[in-house]
Amino acid sequence: MKRFCVLVNIAIRKQQRLSMDFFLETMTSVMYRLLQLKFETGSIGEAIRLGLLAFSSHIFLQWRDIQRPYIQFSASYKESLVSLKSLNGVSSDIVLWLLTVGRISVFGTSDDEWLKPWLRANSQLCTVHSWPAMRDVMESFLWIGALHDKPGKDLFESAMLQLSPQDNALWVGQIEYHRSSSYETK
Repeated sequence: MKRFCVLVNIAIRKQQRLSMDFFLETMTSVMYRLLQLKFETGSIGEAIRLGLLAFSSHIFLQWRDIQRPYIQFSASYKESLVSLKSLNGVSSDIVLWLLTVGRISVFGTSDDEWLKPWLRANSQLCTVHSWPAMRDVMESFLWIGALHDKPGKDLFESAMLQLSPQDNALWVGQIEYHRSSSYETK
């Protein structure tokens, strides 16, 4: 999937087209494999699998601004992400990507209440204070600029505008606590 994203970004930059066969073969191999994978509920593996499904569905299954609601998938993905708060050793970078991809792909504005404070807290932990820095984190995983830059930037900027010291301290404190407890038990 990373190779696919790189090739799409290059093709867009060079104003070239990718073959429909390449697109369909990638869609088929990626989506079916992700659907067949099984991880423990609440694990980082399951959250990443659902994040990859959200990312892939946004690329492959939503055409020309026609978005289909994925209510059950959205609820499962949210549950998986929220359960990560209690897991130890989860990278803030991957959490940023999972939250951003989730919001762009399957979550709605009603999810902003829980998502944006968590996005702000993790961006602080990653020392991400600008859109270019955030975009670098996103590109280190999977990201197609032509599809994701505008909604990603809008999300990041709106989340950063709502920054309140109490809100941020609460989330950073919770994340720091879970991270530090992982080191104490090892």
